[in-house]
Amino acid sequence: MPVQIKSYDDSSDPRVISLEDYENGRANFSLHYYYTEMEAAFTRDVIDVPWNSLQAAVDNYVLENSVPENEVALRFVHCFDTVTHALYYRLQICQMVLSPTPPPPGTLAVYDLVTTGAKWYDVKNYLLSPTLHTSLANVAYLNNFYYKDEPQATAMQCLMEGPDTYVKNLTLPWAQEIKLMYQENGSPVDATINFAASSYIEPPEYSNVMWPHGMIAYLKDSEGTLLLDDESYVSIFHNKGADLATQCPPNCNIYIMPVL
Repeated sequence: MPVQIKSYDDSSDPRVISLEDYENGRANFSLHYYYTEMEAAFTRDVIDVPWNSLQAAVDNYVLENSVPENEVALRFVHCFDTVTHALYYRLQICQMVLSPTPPPPGTLAVYDLVTTGAKWYDVKNYLLSPTLHTSLANVAYLNNFYYKDEPQATAMQCLMEGPDTYVKNLTLPWAQEIKLMYQENGSPVDATINFAASSYIEPPEYSNVMWPHGMIAYLKDSEGTLLLDDESYVSIFHNKGADLATQCPPNCNIYIMPVL
């Protein structure tokens, strides 16, 4: 189990989200994204699935495609169920390969997403279910969600009206964030992984709006306890979440690796 220390500051690692940051990102999302023009509530914006299901899906992709784990990417598509009024995700498991494209300032590298042999799943109803739907955008989500920069503003824009503006999907690396988070929390038995809607201010090169729709991944143990707090540990992801995804738009079909 990682040792808690007071002299180490993990807040500078761009991949890591503390409990306070998590709560702020969740609050930001609810202040800037609304279901319908009447600002109606929707039922679920945190989707949880058994960790073992996600691990098995990645293992299957790796085995069938002979892709090293450190080249596996998880691409999540924002989706919406108009019957249950709940958010969910469509997940593509694919490969990320180092690109000749020069990385943006302040980042380490750019990886192209290779989709040969990709696996697709719906992440909803506490399940990871294979799906034949492979679109990288969800019409129901874009048609039903509205955005405004300022919570007190009366004017909002339907996401469908900004097809090249609002985030349709986002990409996280498997080994460098998601699996590392699991391992540095002690690989908890019967854990669930949770995907929560969030929003933080992003610079223009990473977002076309001030408050893009992002996602925080974090763990719960078998008793339902959130593995999130605001303390510091030797292992950076211990009791922390992961959220450093590459958002599309503006950066599509790539993963941008940060300087760690």
